[in-house]
Amino acid sequence: MSVEVTCPRCAFQTVFQEIRRSADEFCPDCDFPLFWASPPSSDGMDESGDAFRRLPGAEGRDAIGDRECPHCGERNSIGRQLCVRCNKLLVTPAAPIPAPLPWPAPHEPPPPLSDPPKWPVWVVAAVLAIVVFLLIGYIWIW
Repeated sequence: MSVEVTCPRCAFQTVFQEIRRSADEFCPDCDFPLFWASPPSSDGMDESGDAFRRLPGAEGRDAIGDRECPHCGERNSIGRQLCVRCNKLLVTPAAPIPAPLPWPAPHEPPPPLSDPPKWPVWVVAAVLAIVVFLLIGYIWIW
């Protein structure tokens, strides 16, 4: 059974008897490893046993459990952290959690109010005595 593989990088078509992942299965034009390129999908049942998903209205079939490298476009298994081809991270690391904001500084309490000025006792007594004498004089005159 011969397999026709199209290079995803330069679109050069190559025919292999079977895909063995050997050194002679590289693209002769751009040296892309064709054993990692996905073969064209067939209309019949898949004989490899890999899981495929066909969505209504979508073109072609997508293999479940693989993802493309964001750097080179290579398809890798879902469990890998590093790309098989370029050895870069498949997942971009999440943004670091920002440092918590510092607590606001406590407000300084206002300064205590000063006591109202105290009148000397003799001034209060003198004013009170004058008021009493005026009242007595007012009442006496009547």
